[in-house]
Amino acid sequence: MYGKTAEQVRTKINELQVKSPRDAMEILGHSRISVTMEIYTHGDEESRESAIRKVNDLFE
Repeated sequence: MYGKTAEQVRTKINELQVKSPRDAMEILGHSRISVTMEIYTHGDEESRESAIRKVNDLFE
């Protein structure tokens, strides 16, 4: 992770779908889970659209 920006590391964590916020907290080096949750739970348009499609599929 040396030589990488915080944004690059966060992006990779999201791409790898790290499931545990606690694991993400440790990887990112945050001292409080609240900091991680503010960053880690940040959604993007692609993931939001995917979630909407999955919910719609449940009702079809």
